[in-house]
Amino acid sequence: MSAEHMTAEKTLNSKDSAAKQTNGRPSVGARGTDFVRRAKATVTQLPGRLDEQMKANPRTALAVACGIGLGAGIVLSSRIVRSILTSVATVAAVELTRAILRQNMSQGEALSAK
Repeated sequence: MSAEHMTAEKTLNSKDSAAKQTNGRPSVGARGTDFVRRAKATVTQLPGRLDEQMKANPRTALAVACGIGLGAGIVLSSRIVRSILTSVATVAAVELTRAILRQNMSQGEALSAK
């Protein structure tokens, strides 16, 4: 066995989270937590940053809005895409309604059991 294999076995057998880092990279859980933290920070800063960008570049903001509107118009003008979107929205509404009803029924059963 080489020293590299022995190091890998120690890493796999150790219960210490710091030992689970291999090749200087954080573990998957640490990377996921870091990603979530960065995503939350980006989302909270987004409205202010968009407002600043729109004020600094009004013509660019108008062009982006027109492009989004044109894209949405093209997509929604297709009968096939409209029917798919309608089907998906209907299924989503039915499933959401069922979930809400199940939740309310379980809460009602819990209250009646008391």
